[in-house]
Amino acid sequence: MGVANFAVLPAVRPGATAALVLAAQAPALVALWRRPAPGAFCHAVTYCLLTAFVFGFHVHEKAILTVSYSSEGHVKLKKQMARQHQS
Repeated sequence: MGVANFAVLPAVRPGATAALVLAAQAPALVALWRRPAPGAFCHAVTYCLLTAFVFGFHVHEKAILTVSYSSEGHVKLKKQMARQHQS
């Protein structure tokens, strides 16, 4: 693994980003644990993927696709639930 010296930004260690990701995901995971529901699960998955993308140590730009795919699944679930309520 190469070492980079940054002129402006501080060097961030992988452990610090892992702690930040877990801290950012904790509210969604605790809420899901307390009140499990299909809609809440989809929200939590999307939120956790987004926090991993935003606060991750080494994230490739294609990683945002996982957030997009889970959001698409959430939209499909909402449409399905709306159709069931209309019937």
